[in-house]
This record gives sequence, structure tokens and C-alpha cells, in this order.
Amino acid sequence: MSETLRVKTQYEVIQKLLAYYHRSEKEKNDLRDYQEQQMVDLGMDSKTRFKEIQQVLGLRTEGAVFEFLGDCYQGSLQMPMVAFDTYRKLKIDGK
Repeated sequence: MSETLRVKTQYEVIQKLLAYYHRSEKEKNDLRDYQEQQMVDLGMDSKTRFKEIQQVLGLRTEGAVFEFLGDCYQGSLQMPMVAFDTYRKLKIDGK
């Protein structure tokens, strides 16, 4: 709270602090909801690998990379053994 608090009574202080608290909680919840709906958490190692793939492919956005990789996965009739081993490891690790 960086703004100046101008009040005349202790009751007003309590009211303003409660309003500030509720506003902060709402903003925090709104941000969490936005992140859950709009974002994917890759972790630092996966993010680095993802950015490398983006650069190699020459795609400008992360969404384009995801779309490309998703289409490759869905359009492939066979899965390389290395990819299957990675899938099995991730499944066992609970990821």
C-alpha cells in the first residue's frame, strides 16, 4: 500500500485496510485464474529446450511452436522408440 491513507477515525482506518485487503485478494485470485486458464508451466529446463526448438524452427511465437509440435504428434502414425521411452519415464515419474 504505497498511497497515503487519509482518515479521521480509527474506524475509517479499519474500513480502508479491510477494503485494501479484499481488493488485493481479488487481484491475486484473478491473476491465479488467468494463469490457470491461459498459461502452461514448463519449468526452467523445459522452457530452455522449448526456446531452442523455437529458434531452430525459426518460429516467432511460443504458440506457433506448440501448434507445430502438437500437429506433429497428432499427425504421426508411429512414435520413435526414444519418444516412447521418454513418455514411459514421464508417466512413471507422475508427470
